[in-house]
Amino acid sequence: SSIIRSQSTPSTGHTERIMEEESDKAAEAAATVDHKEHANDVQTMGNVNGEEAGREGDAKGVGKQRCGDFRTITSLFSTYGKELGLRRPRVTSVGFRMPDELLAFLHEDPTFNLTQKGMEAAKSGFDRCTDYPTIPKHTYFEGYFHGLPAHEPVESLHPRMGSLFAKPAAPSHLRAFIVAMRDQNADFFKNLAAKLSKLGGAGKWVAKIIRNGRVAGDLAVQVHYGEGVQGHNIGWHTDGPNSLIHFGVSIRGKRSVHLVTCKSDDGKNRTVGDRPSIQKEGDMYLSSPALVRHGVEYFKCDFKSRVIAIQCRMLMIPGEYEAYMAFTRKDILAVGELIGNELALADGNFRMPTLSEVKAVYELLQKSKRRRCVVQ
Repeated sequence: SSIIRSQSTPSTGHTERIMEEESDKAAEAAATVDHKEHANDVQTMGNVNGEEAGREGDAKGVGKQRCGDFRTITSLFSTYGKELGLRRPRVTSVGFRMPDELLAFLHEDPTFNLTQKGMEAAKSGFDRCTDYPTIPKHTYFEGYFHGLPAHEPVESLHPRMGSLFAKPAAPSHLRAFIVAMRDQNADFFKNLAAKLSKLGGAGKWVAKIIRNGRVAGDLAVQVHYGEGVQGHNIGWHTDGPNSLIHFGVSIRGKRSVHLVTCKSDDGKNRTVGDRPSIQKEGDMYLSSPALVRHGVEYFKCDFKSRVIAIQCRMLMIPGEYEAYMAFTRKDILAVGELIGNELALADGNFRMPTLSEVKAVYELLQKSKRRRCVVQ
């Protein structure tokens, strides 16, 4: 597991391959787990069926509902906090669907159309990763970019190594989408930052990143194809602090994201999601995987049907990771609780940008290629 992206050693869990055409009975049978630690422990993220879970008087925005551009808002509870005798923080996943025309616009970007040889080229921006050594026929590339308006590289943390490096600007189409998403939800983030600041400590730390426009500023473009990654091969992990606010975007292919959560804040009622959901191209979720153990299931596919998914994390600049390490676990869980509650009550305050809004940002980025941006 990496220094920044994962905070715990991956263990094993088991979820058999679930395809859309399978029957309800088969789906229920396939949701079983074969590892003691994860028995009754898996819940899917994103376009899940949505089960009601929440505290008394806090049901609004919890469970399955349609909300503006949202597909679902699913709110459950983290398994963390027990060691401190604390109430577990709410972990909310807001899942929504990208309009087809916006997805088609992103598909135009050359970065998402590289050949296998093109991805292996030194200047492609992608590294070949070996996260599944027992599955040699599974191929995994990952590229690291920033999603800020700046065209020049930005010095920030490498999401796998934890070291500083000059992170290049993301491809133009993708960067326009990320910038437009931040712009169109400026009020949502402004209000969230104000509430986080009142917590002090770790709350102020996250609020600074939000106010400086670095939410979804750290982009990891992941490409998977070949043999599937399923069952006991799924890599269970917890993300680092840059995923306290995290967007997962599916550009091509399909995969399934699973969570280890509880239905109540006392840590009880762990259940197995009996319909592991498939994240298809155009699906997107907003959540806090820094507070929840999770794993990704990949299905067997060829290069033409490859998975391209983007993990959009908060961009941390020099000194911020060290500052984060000084906060207590109690401080961090309080931040997670506030973020989870705000997302659970989002009720239309967060929305997907339209194609015209993304194109407008794209044109501005093209015209401003000589301008420099100071990262704060």
